[in-house]
Amino acid sequence: MTGSSYFFDTSAWLGYFFEKSERVLALVTGPHIILTSCLSLYEIRRKLLRDKINDDKIRQIIDFIKARSTFIDVDHTLTNNAAEIGHTYSLGAIDALIYTSAQQESSTLITRDFDFHSLPGVEIIKDGI
Repeated sequence: MTGSSYFFDTSAWLGYFFEKSERVLALVTGPHIILTSCLSLYEIRRKLLRDKINDDKIRQIIDFIKARSTFIDVDHTLTNNAAEIGHTYSLGAIDALIYTSAQQESSTLITRDFDFHSLPGVEIIKDGI
């Protein structure tokens, strides 16, 4: 894969699968590098289980995300930096970890979550909402 690097948060992936977001669709099907935090897999699976999505559909969604993404793990450096960023921007823990991951990877964070609206390096997706 070649092209620009985009870091998808949980809401971007959910927008792709359930809201048919045109912008997210264009990024997923384009020649872009898609990065995803391992924390988003947790959030996505949890939401799908809560919404009573059947196991086969959950497996298909997770498998697709795994095939299309490069995953970024959480380590001690990330958690330390995320604590500072979370404090500075008043972000919740997982949002701070995901945002910090995108920043450390020099990627644009793609999200549908307005909590990130004032942060640099973020693209808020408004279609499909």
